[in-house]
Amino acid sequence: MTKQEKIKEEWIAIYGEEKYNLIKYAIKENGYIDCVRNPEISEIINTCEKSIYWGTTEFYPLALKGISTNNGWELIEDLAIEDNEYVLFLRMTEGGEVPIFTSPLGEDFKIGYFTHWKRISFEKPPLFDTK
Repeated sequence: MTKQEKIKEEWIAIYGEEKYNLIKYAIKENGYIDCVRNPEISEIINTCEKSIYWGTTEFYPLALKGISTNNGWELIEDLAIEDNEYVLFLRMTEGGEVPIFTSPLGEDFKIGYFTHWKRISFEKPPLFDTK
């Protein structure tokens, strides 16, 4: 599913096709509507809906939170990691995504297989001598 398909799906899920058709011209690239520039849209949409995020000047379906940053996933072409970082790798397919992989970077690592990567915070727990 593309980003634009997801945006359309979420707006329709909340307000239906009819209201979506009234507001679709005002929906920005990342799925939000700027209520300052589109005051008439604010009247069409009930901003008290629990599934809507209402910010200072924008609102959007909560399901779209993180869409502008792709939820932290980066394209594999932009891979820039340090030796001491932990990274998850993901391969997107046309039918959707396959499971996330972890793999040590080494000779056998096939970077071309993956499409996205994401840094993760991981604190190593202390090791204790069991002897």
